[in-house]
Amino acid sequence: MVNFQSSRRKTGTFGYNIPMTPTLEEKLKKLPDSPGIYMHKDSRGKIIYVGKAKNLKNRVRQYFAPKLTDTKTKSLVSNIADTDWVVVDNETEAFLLERDLIREHNPYYNIRLKDDKSYPYIKLSLQEPYPRVSVTRRHLPDGGKYFGPYPNAAAARLVTEAINRYYPLRMCNKTIIPGKTVGKVCLNFHIGQCCGACRGNIGEQEYDKWVKEVLSVLSGKYESLYFDIRRDMLKEADKLNFEDAAHLKEMSEAFSEVFVRQKIAGGDSGDRDIIALSSDSLISCVVLFRVREGRVTDTVTRYMNKSAVDADSEVLSSFVRQFYSSGVMIPREIVLSEEIDQAEGIAAMLSHIRGGKVFFTLPKIGDKKKLTDLAMKNAVMNIENRRSAAEARREKTRLALKELGEVLGAAGEIDRIEACDISNISGADNVGVTVVFTGGKKSSKDYRRYRIQSVDGANDYAAMAEVVFRRLTRAAKEIAENEPNPKFLPLPRIIFADGGATHVAAIKGIIEDFGYDIVTAGLVKDSKHKLRGLVNSFGEEISLSELKYSRTLLNEISEEVHRYAIEYHRLSRSKSMLTGELKGIKGIGQKRADALMRHFGSLEAIAAADAEAIAKVEGMTKAAGEKVAEYFKAH
Repeated sequence: MVNFQSSRRKTGTFGYNIPMTPTLEEKLKKLPDSPGIYMHKDSRGKIIYVGKAKNLKNRVRQYFAPKLTDTKTKSLVSNIADTDWVVVDNETEAFLLERDLIREHNPYYNIRLKDDKSYPYIKLSLQEPYPRVSVTRRHLPDGGKYFGPYPNAAAARLVTEAINRYYPLRMCNKTIIPGKTVGKVCLNFHIGQCCGACRGNIGEQEYDKWVKEVLSVLSGKYESLYFDIRRDMLKEADKLNFEDAAHLKEMSEAFSEVFVRQKIAGGDSGDRDIIALSSDSLISCVVLFRVREGRVTDTVTRYMNKSAVDADSEVLSSFVRQFYSSGVMIPREIVLSEEIDQAEGIAAMLSHIRGGKVFFTLPKIGDKKKLTDLAMKNAVMNIENRRSAAEARREKTRLALKELGEVLGAAGEIDRIEACDISNISGADNVGVTVVFTGGKKSSKDYRRYRIQSVDGANDYAAMAEVVFRRLTRAAKEIAENEPNPKFLPLPRIIFADGGATHVAAIKGIIEDFGYDIVTAGLVKDSKHKLRGLVNSFGEEISLSELKYSRTLLNEISEEVHRYAIEYHRLSRSKSMLTGELKGIKGIGQKRADALMRHFGSLEAIAAADAEAIAKVEGMTKAAGEKVAEYFKAH
């Protein structure tokens, strides 16, 4: 869900103007209509809240409703950067998993709930000569057989009452000595609900027959007892004993409540990892459940690239090797959804790392198989969500590019888009940049930076024209020499200027001089420097509100080109400040200063170098090297 960081860019907001991260916004669209637990995380990936839900989609989306009045919930939501979830089969499993994850992670916003209660177990005290059935909230290593835990305590008590009603096991806590009388018999014996083991009325072998039947009932084979209860319920109803009939009905319904499949909490107290893998032709999803002392304490989701020829057994083998070699705790038992390649060798390697035996199991039946199936269910769902999200993104991009082509009059496929921007402070450290989007996605390897050469002072229009001129000149040179460079070729279908109609006119003239079929447009901003709309090549403005599909892409382009320009300007300004001192040395101009900084990396390194080393720098001479060395020696 999990797949197992936060960007503050406001692609969406909650109803009370708290920014929603892109990661979270995308995940909310994938929430399933299934019961499960959800884990809200902060920008560091730390779990800050764990909750359960009958329907994950409905419950999680409630946190981001337009009108929330709960102060605590507002505080929680303001810190949510990501959310993950685990799908289960029923609400009972959600209760149990929520409890265990809260205990394990102690999330900040769950602390006030004081959710450290323990759910009840039904215990069969097999460690005693004459075992009894009881409800307890403590799971002790005392030799007894524990069933549960059960979120519905009332149902657990009704099941225990039904067993004691139909099987005359003792209910007292006396220490029974076989064949001897211990104290006085209780009322249960006189009303026929106890066999009187304290009087030595029954042998252990005969008593054990009932114990075995009770053990079978508590293990899930309760149908015979269930039908006995329903039969007696009807009899009491026929006798008009409606109160007794209603109580028997409650007992029968308690069996349905208690014996729903519970894979999340097993009956034993073992430590193990449950690992399941699901794949499509391009990617695999691995879901891992950490089981500690019989409880699921954490979930891990990882994605792995795979080729069409990679078998799942190879991918799972690779995951196990890499995951457990990274320093995580290795349990004694690792339960897998399928066999892995080189299992014996990997088990030996993990045993060596752990300092104790490690073995793999592939369950066919039982609680381990059920838990493995649940992990697999989540892995399959993750793959489907990832595939559908990728398809949705591709369709969204297709519609955005189609809309841009229509509103700007750009015929044909729009594969490459470029945008340029200028940054300076009162004309100082004047720089320009171009960013590139291919197929609607950033292609940062093709970005270009330009130190403006032909413009003095703050003239953004002329500076932008220089950037486009130099960019197209380089492209023309490579076309002529038949040496295409992906940073300059192929030519873009659209070039955006970060500005209005005048900016567009400045670059449009340059493009027309080259004779290229490139559409020009401007990214016009409002007074708060937020994208307001497009300016087409005729100087006409198109409001962003009119662009249904492309507004998100245009915002991304606008923000990216502005960010890149500011980033380069800061870098250029910091270099200018560093090279300023060098340019004060006789014979050292901007080029030599830049060359020295590139070679040595800092003023401190230049000051520590001798004249001979300085003179070897490109563009330097022996005399210039001596001047620099003498300067730093004197200072």
